[in-house]
Amino acid sequence: MIKIKLVVPRKGYITDAFERFEEFNKLEESENNDNGSVKFVLEEVVEDADKIGKLKLDADVIISRGLITKLLKECNEFIPIVDIPVQGIDLIRSLYDCKARFGSKKVAVIGALNMIYGVENLSDIVDLPIQSYILNDIESSVSLVDLAARDGCEVVLSGLSTCKYAEEIGLGAILVDTGKESFRQALIEAKRVALVSRREQEKTKRYQTILNYAYEGVIAIDLKGQISVFNTAAQEILAISKGSLIGNSVYEIIKAGKFRDMLLSDDEYEKDTVAYQSIQLSVKKVGIFLKGKKVGDMVAFQDVTRIQEMEGKFFRASFTRTCG
Repeated sequence: MIKIKLVVPRKGYITDAFERFEEFNKLEESENNDNGSVKFVLEEVVEDADKIGKLKLDADVIISRGLITKLLKECNEFIPIVDIPVQGIDLIRSLYDCKARFGSKKVAVIGALNMIYGVENLSDIVDLPIQSYILNDIESSVSLVDLAARDGCEVVLSGLSTCKYAEEIGLGAILVDTGKESFRQALIEAKRVALVSRREQEKTKRYQTILNYAYEGVIAIDLKGQISVFNTAAQEILAISKGSLIGNSVYEIIKAGKFRDMLLSDDEYEKDTVAYQSIQLSVKKVGIFLKGKKVGDMVAFQDVTRIQEMEGKFFRASFTRTCG
């Protein structure tokens, strides 16, 4: 099951979202394009834009729109986020709604750049004076509405909180509606992204499982010293009991000394022996490259001290059997 979370500023913000979701699912099934019978579920999450940074979501992919998409991308590194496009047809519908309700008054279209880009070019089509204002953060909405009012705009076409303030100061306000076509496009992209992400996660899990059963310790870091691989053998050899180490800085995990210096240096090593705490490590190190560009380093190592102890025990046992 793949979970899609629709993050919106109020309930029902996307018109008939669940009905449209079910309709699109049935359409895909009728076209024999059901993604191998993978089940998708949609859940609506209602949150104010100014609280998005604190939002914790359990999802395979997130769908949102405009400024909320921008805020989610700024505070979320791991869950794919799909922006619901505001297509020209959506803006034209909303502008015609403005004209029907308020006449030929000057309209301020306020929104994220990806939402309102080129909207002023629609002025001749809908026969309305239009001025656009780019909204980069929620704190700017009030000042932009005030600016639009000073510029002679009498109607605001924007998102929920911006329209609310516009009405408070006596301006007309219309929410930009997401059309059926735009929402379907976002759902198609969300399903595609979620399936790709799931396959990558499965591949990573298999890779990590193989690493965890390797007898050598393996550590990989990026160019900033952040850990991307730290297998079970590495934790056992270095006596590190902490849980997941992925994403931590190597400075926080590996104690200062020659082993850490080797991991962070630009050099490569082939079976060099180095002391770490009370043990001796046999270390191999190579750079990690992507399309000819270095993106990190990896070390593989064994506990030479333990190997020597085991070899000593084996030798003594063999000697005792021979002499006995």
